[in-house]
Amino acid sequence: SSSSSNNNNNFSLLNICSKVKLDNTNYNVWKCNIKMDLRFGDNEHILEKPLDEIEETKATREEMFSYIKHYNDATKVAYIMLATMTSELQRHYEDYWP
Repeated sequence: SSSSSNNNNNFSLLNICSKVKLDNTNYNVWKCNIKMDLRFGDNEHILEKPLDEIEETKATREEMFSYIKHYNDATKVAYIMLATMTSELQRHYEDYWP
């Protein structure tokens, strides 16, 4: 099924990314792995495009859908980034959200 295939892709990518844990000495390698993961999942825009706030009462349906999708994708990326950090860095960045 499509859902299980998507879950398998996410799982394997997380395994690849987690082989390099960010530890303050390997930022460039870690960032490269994160970017590969995001590019594979068509989510590279998450690091490049800021999540702009919208006014819910004035937003169109399409704007709301786009905002919610971007927010959900950014949250997933934040989890992947946290999962690939050392415990010390996880504690430092655990409250940073989109």
